Amino acid sequence: MTPVPDCDGKRFCRICAAFLPVAQFDKTGPRRFYCTFHIRSLFKTRGVNERATINLRKRLRRDLIALSGEAVIHMTHEELLGLIKHAKKTPSDYHDLCLLPYDPKKPVTANNVLLASKEQRRFLVALYKMNQDACQYKEAVQRIHARMPLVLSDQNATSFTAAPE
Repeated sequence: MTPVPDCDGKRFCRICAAFLPVAQFDKTGPRRFYCTFHIRSLFKTRGVNERATINLRKRLRRDLIALSGEAVIHMTHEELLGLIKHAKKTPSDYHDLCLLPYDPKKPVTANNVLLASKEQRRFLVALYKMNQDACQYKEAVQRIHARMPLVLSDQNATSFTAAPE
């Protein structure tokens, strides 16, 4: 939709479908075409799970840019929830978790992702940034997994058991 200009101190709210005073719109950030009442109601409708997984995806996107310069995630919301459910984590635990690619050279899919703590994430991201070596990164993931199990997708879990010691 094309923006409707403000006229006489009023702006068109696309949800109300009416012209409202400009004071009823958010004054920060980009110019919005939803009144503050509807903006708040849109954010309140998201559940705790959805907000938490959105934050996990944002953190993953930021890490992918740091690791490979690209932020391509080929993983649905349901696949992400399945991985977290497999880890037996609750939404209150999400702030301590991070998603990382198992192989940083490949795009992130449900088969190329692992769930790690923030400390493990810091170590792995710093290691990869320093060396840019995917093999060394994978070996570090395997060493960490041997000491403290990471939550892996089924395909990655089987590759851990097949990996040479």
